[in-house]
Amino acid sequence: MERHWAMNNTATHWIHDALLDVCAQGTTQLKWGYPEPWVQTELFAQLERRKDESGWIPLQTEVPYVTHTPVQLPKSEQRNWRRDGAVKWADMCLHTTDGTEWTWFELKVRHAGSADRLEVAAKDSWNAVRKDMVGLLGFDVARTAAMWKAPDWYTRAYWSSEVLAPRANELRKGIHTFVFVYLNVGAGIDHEWLDEDAISQGVELWWNHRMAKLERKTKKRPAYDIWLHEAPEGHGIVMSSGRLDEGY
Repeated sequence: MERHWAMNNTATHWIHDALLDVCAQGTTQLKWGYPEPWVQTELFAQLERRKDESGWIPLQTEVPYVTHTPVQLPKSEQRNWRRDGAVKWADMCLHTTDGTEWTWFELKVRHAGSADRLEVAAKDSWNAVRKDMVGLLGFDVARTAAMWKAPDWYTRAYWSSEVLAPRANELRKGIHTFVFVYLNVGAGIDHEWLDEDAISQGVELWWNHRMAKLERKTKKRPAYDIWLHEAPEGHGIVMSSGRLDEGY
């Protein structure tokens, strides 16, 4: 089911708007076998150009955050994820001009491939969608802010002290929204695997699986919405947005 956007000046609206432009302008580039890095780069460029109008400023690099429901588990010698959460890198992070609102964005881009593997591709996509969504929903504000100020050896990058550390306090006090986008290039949407009910059930299963392994249990999973949209070029877009009202 396709829904119309009613988000106006939210980052979710601007990401969706920018993605449609990228799809429309990238007919040739999207034929490439692994187009995700190109889509990510072009999305950043579109959002950067829109920042004065939107009020949302994209950080110029992928950034780390702490989640209690990670996709991949860290090695035990690196981090006790059951107690402290795991580090994941967001494909993009945007903030308002005053730093009071933050949006964490994850992107998946896939080619369905030949007709004989459409069902397998759809099932693989469903698995990737639910795990990345749950990774975002397990976001820990306080631990992320602390890591931005004092990253561990496995997370430290040369730009951390200039880009992340100065914004750690804003992060701790801010309102946080999570946006996930799955772009199915040229194959529309498989409604058996990628409709709202199938995705929601998958999210619930993966959330409960990760929660069962934690040393302490979190509050209930943050709420989220799912939208399905078919772009004019025949691409299928699955988009989800959730909001963290209180810290973990």
